[in-house]
Amino acid sequence: MRKQKTLVLLLIFAMALSLLPQSAFAAKKKVKLNKKTVTVNVGKTVKIKLQNNKKKVKWTVTSGKKNVTLSKKKKTEVTIKGKKAGKAKVQAKVGKKKYVCKVTVKNKTNKSSVATQKPTRKPVQTPAPTGKTSSQPTQKPEAKAVELLTQYDDAIVAKTSTALSERNLSFYTLGQFGKISVKLSDGTNKELHNNNNIQESSYSRFSITGVDTTATGDYNATLSYTEGAWSNTNTVSKQIKISVAEEKTNEQYSYISNGEIAQVNAIYSTEKSVHIPDTIDGAQVINDYGDIYDNPANKQIRNNQITAITLSKYLRYIPQATNSLFDIDYSLDNSYSWSSLKEISISDESKNFSSENGVWFDKDKTVLVKYPCAKVDTEYRIPNIVKEVRGGALRDVIHGFQKIYIPASVESFPCFSDSHGTSNLSEIEVDGQNKNYKSQDGVLYSKDMKQLLLYPFAKQDVSYSVPEGVDYIKDIIDVQHLKNIVLPKSLYRIYGYIQVENVYIDQTYDWYQSQQNAYHWVLQRIIWNNTTIYVRDSQLRDYFMKENAEQLEKYHATISEVYNW
Repeated sequence: MRKQKTLVLLLIFAMALSLLPQSAFAAKKKVKLNKKTVTVNVGKTVKIKLQNNKKKVKWTVTSGKKNVTLSKKKKTEVTIKGKKAGKAKVQAKVGKKKYVCKVTVKNKTNKSSVATQKPTRKPVQTPAPTGKTSSQPTQKPEAKAVELLTQYDDAIVAKTSTALSERNLSFYTLGQFGKISVKLSDGTNKELHNNNNIQESSYSRFSITGVDTTATGDYNATLSYTEGAWSNTNTVSKQIKISVAEEKTNEQYSYISNGEIAQVNAIYSTEKSVHIPDTIDGAQVINDYGDIYDNPANKQIRNNQITAITLSKYLRYIPQATNSLFDIDYSLDNSYSWSSLKEISISDESKNFSSENGVWFDKDKTVLVKYPCAKVDTEYRIPNIVKEVRGGALRDVIHGFQKIYIPASVESFPCFSDSHGTSNLSEIEVDGQNKNYKSQDGVLYSKDMKQLLLYPFAKQDVSYSVPEGVDYIKDIIDVQHLKNIVLPKSLYRIYGYIQVENVYIDQTYDWYQSQQNAYHWVLQRIIWNNTTIYVRDSQLRDYFMKENAEQLEKYHATISEVYNW
């Protein structure tokens, strides 16, 4: 009897379970994208879905905004349209969760090639598609650094009260090693430093270990260069000598020395022309300059009175603070400023640098290092063997050239911030054979006319129309005459500032991003399709910025509508 009752109870329990909804036992379904990678042709669309999502979602393009646009944004899906061949990333953000789909945009193909791209179920053993046709060569693995090479193996640093970190020590001494390069696994060399700044990033960095900067002496240290990030890094090192020395002062100089090499930190002179010594106490002076003072007791700095300077023939390097090198600091009358400097000279015996007509170059004159701030020339022709005009080379040339000629040889030319203060410049002319740059109406562009790189500060035009096809503007700031600018439909990004009063844009404006400070403080209004959509107001921000300009046409009536985006 008892067994029968037990059987009946089990049957009742089983029937009850069968009546419950299946979801009561099923695990909550995970929110996820149906595709983590998609391919779309230019002009075509593809849809991705956010499965099992019931919450509010924010769809954005986090990279490659020039290549794709988004439409029909919903909680569970979005439509992606290919604009330009390239890569992009589309992100769905739900609360703090982010779901990313990688997008490859390809140029339109013919029907036969499209047919071969239809998705098919691939066997497990089939490798993932590489996006390359069989006719293309297989990409070689990237060569890695296997050996660190330096021009010099010693450096000197002043004694400090608190020990410098490994990174800071490398920052202060790195240039003293001269040219730095790495030998790669494929047998070639990659130059990291050519008497110029090394551009460190999260993917490349230097450090020096084995030195205590609080104690004087010579240290057998290790200089290391690391490339890569996270767990995928590669480090090469070499042994070097670092000397820590106390500063010494005499009637002419304050300096540090280990008996072999020295650095001058200050020069004491009342002359307008100064000469950095080649040697002090028999040690070679390897740095460029120190500040100029009347005498050790007074220490009244007088850089702004110096008209000519001669550098040590043993000069190894350019210091890290390149943008302030023989520049104008803060104002013309500031004592730290080099506002009177007309000539920079260096002995022909120097192994690393040279000068010509008062302008500073590297030894073979392929790098223009510095044009003196007060050198007076109506125009300046960069020598036709120069490949690089280094950052800061033309900075604060206040009394100088009105026109500059860029020869065919130049591969790198500084733009805006690096040429800031070249206040007389009204025209830029580029040799037609130059492969990297082009000038039009005196304005500097990239060779393909897609980037406006430098608008001359003293150009006389009151109004200027950026040519159609330009999709990037570096900066238009500190211009003396320009008040109105017309932006093209093709414009995609403004990197920094546009300092004008009136900005004109077209009804079909297709601009998707800029920095927040794109329009600078003198902006009065933005005229869109003959309608003023922004009027300067002291209570509002001093810039206009809209990341998603597709919505622009919905908001152009009043200030409040613009600022409620």
